[in-house]
Amino acid sequence: MQNSMIRTTLAPTVLKAGFRDNVIPSEAQATIDIRALSEEDMVQFRKRLEEVIGDPSIEIKSTLGRDKAPASKLNTEMWAALEKTQKRLYPEATLLPVMMTAVSDLSALRSKGVQAYGIGPLMLERDIKEGVGAHSDIERILEKSLHDYVRFMWYAVQEVAASK
Repeated sequence: MQNSMIRTTLAPTVLKAGFRDNVIPSEAQATIDIRALSEEDMVQFRKRLEEVIGDPSIEIKSTLGRDKAPASKLNTEMWAALEKTQKRLYPEATLLPVMMTAVSDLSALRSKGVQAYGIGPLMLERDIKEGVGAHSDIERILEKSLHDYVRFMWYAVQEVAASK
């Protein structure tokens, strides 16, 4: 996970080719999920990708792009509410911002200046190491984690509502 926080990554997620075991396909497609760092020069990245592939008959198509989004600030009423909720429910822990290694719909909000924080259910380290989690082929969370998450959100919403 930390590797993908410091460099642009590529992950083949969909492969399409033949339809029979004994027939060589005449064409194939690969969908590659590229998670680019905000400072990545995508024009240069594409040129480098073409060099690495080294086959002019392979066509590269872009299908999605997102606006660059700055990190949300930590001196807001919402962050304070999240900290207060965390201290109430987990006094032995510290609330820390973490860079996600995934695309978030929140980036569209942050690119427009909205301070947005993504939080979710607690994942056990054991489950993460086994590949369980968001967008894995074992996409699940523990029932207790869901209950704890709902409770956290309940108290966070109360903190925000009470702040004004």
